[in-house]
Amino acid sequence: MDIGSYFWRDGKIIKLDKEMEAFTLLDRSGQAATLSMSFLGVKQTTSLFGIVQEVRVDSVYRDNTMLCLRQAGNVCHHVYFPQGTKGTRYFLTEIIVVKFSNNITQDMADSFLGQYGLILVRSFSFLPGAYLFRVTDSAGVNPLKAANRLMAEIES
Repeated sequence: MDIGSYFWRDGKIIKLDKEMEAFTLLDRSGQAATLSMSFLGVKQTTSLFGIVQEVRVDSVYRDNTMLCLRQAGNVCHHVYFPQGTKGTRYFLTEIIVVKFSNNITQDMADSFLGQYGLILVRSFSFLPGAYLFRVTDSAGVNPLKAANRLMAEIES
């Protein structure tokens, strides 16, 4: 199974499909959403929350538009939905929550930080072994893939 085609929720795998006519843009500069409107096929941008913008685009232009925006230094992610549905949509951000099993030591958890391009944002006192991480550009993959790679290592 492709590492970017599923995610984990409550210990179960949810298989995903990519939305063909939308992607998210993390508008760190405040100018990227305006820039995206200059690309062929872009219909509209909508602020979702924080710096996350949804870009609506003709499906034939989606991947090329994302590539061009990335080459200009922007972060773009596909919009996902559970296979066989259309109502629920998942918008990736830079943040992931990871719940390690009790057999993971703090040293092991710390080793994952650099290996997976993560920065610890916080732990949860009410949920031992759970951490909020920010996925950095040094991860080299989107947060979905970073989380799945981490889960594969934890499970092995």
